[in-house]
Amino acid sequence: EDAVFAVGFFFDAGAGAVFDGFGAGAVAVVVDAAEGVDALVFGMPDERFGQSVAAVVSLEPGMQTSREDLIGHVRNRLSHYKAPRKLHIVATVPRAPNGKPDYPLARELFAAAFA
Repeated sequence: EDAVFAVGFFFDAGAGAVFDGFGAGAVAVVVDAAEGVDALVFGMPDERFGQSVAAVVSLEPGMQTSREDLIGHVRNRLSHYKAPRKLHIVATVPRAPNGKPDYPLARELFAAAFA
């Protein structure tokens, strides 16, 4: 079953910012890219822009796709600036036991992948 956990305005404590839903739209489009996709979209520090859109994505076992294909899918459906600049594919998107996104762990996984 597909689920999108971020809707409308939300506060990202890790980034210390309120986002006007660009993350929710990107999550919905990434999840729409293929069945069996789960995603978290969040801001990461960026020297040029202050923050850039980043994502961690998990795929169903046996599913084949690339980072570039997923990012391209988002860019074809949303404004260019709302699409993740970088995307990291993980075994499981980090979530708390209640199903809520674990953004601090997602940022750690992302940062380690692109260090």
